[in-house]
Amino acid sequence: MDRFSPISPDGRQALFASAQDGDSEIFIMDSDGSHQRQLTYNEAWDGQPVWSEDGRQIYFASDLEGAIAFYAITDGAGVVKLLDACS
Repeated sequence: MDRFSPISPDGRQALFASAQDGDSEIFIMDSDGSHQRQLTYNEAWDGQPVWSEDGRQIYFASDLEGAIAFYAITDGAGVVKLLDACS
């Protein structure tokens, strides 16, 4: 099942999480549905992607380290852990 987030602040792209291959990953696509591209590649659950206000970062939740934490992707610079979720 694919889950979509709001359109980017400039209206040109959308984020979604999809479990097409068995585990949920984060994807980006143009707002018309074209040019889908996978952003995360791991065996963990990745979901709930949202844009930063300026559209330069993508925030998402993941259980990459065994517990839910929040991460950011910045213009292809890779994934950066922001904080652990409260238990």
